[in-house]
Amino acid sequence: SKRRSALRNLPPAIYAVYRPSIIRIEKSGRRGELGMKALMWAYLAARSLKPIELCHALSVVDSGQALDSENIPSVESVLECCCGLVMVDQETSTVRLAHYTLQEYLHSHFEEYYPTGHLLIARTCLTYLNFTALSTAVSDSALHRLRADYALLDYAVHEWGYH
Repeated sequence: SKRRSALRNLPPAIYAVYRPSIIRIEKSGRRGELGMKALMWAYLAARSLKPIELCHALSVVDSGQALDSENIPSVESVLECCCGLVMVDQETSTVRLAHYTLQEYLHSHFEEYYPTGHLLIARTCLTYLNFTALSTAVSDSALHRLRADYALLDYAVHEWGYH
């Protein structure tokens, strides 16, 4: 189709849009850290994440023993921290990068932005799986409740090895 052809032939200048946005995120202090982590997850995740999965991932503290519900950011604040580079796809209700060219840009600048990105995501998943509340044998009903309370659980179980 003409639209696909036009998208494939975007001028190189389109990539110039991303660097200033990423610099703006990086210079935003604590909010910038959240924005860069959210961008990392949207870029490197093994599959598309539900917004609540992303928020849970962003709340995990290295070597933490429990999920701190007060540390879970709202979807709105996460998206705001990303300066428009990350969005929620209304059709699939999943988090995604704003445009496929951003994926290409991040791929070509991987070493600059996320050289240890996969390691950080794997560590987050393993920390999540080691939460005290998840360490006991559970019944089916308890497991169902845990899945409801621990939104990143399925991703961590199935995808940590990808990273």
